[in-house]
Amino acid sequence: MSQGCEATPPIPADCPILANRDTITGLSRSVVRAIRRIKQDLNACDKCPASENCVVLREFNSQISAAIQEIQDEWDLASAVIRSAE
Repeated sequence: MSQGCEATPPIPADCPILANRDTITGLSRSVVRAIRRIKQDLNACDKCPASENCVVLREFNSQISAAIQEIQDEWDLASAVIRSAE
């Protein structure tokens, strides 16, 4: 018996993963652009007398960190499903 490659079945045109992939990658690019703009705006904080104890910066950092953690947690769950399907 020969050991050849198994043929991969064609991907259905209505595959929901493909649509989600395109949506998520588009959104991630938007988030990266927004973060780059925010990094530029943060330069103004260096000149602000309240920057060391800034409530806005602390709250913003907390919210962004929580959002990133939520994304990571969701992706870890999705990755577990993907790995179990392999």
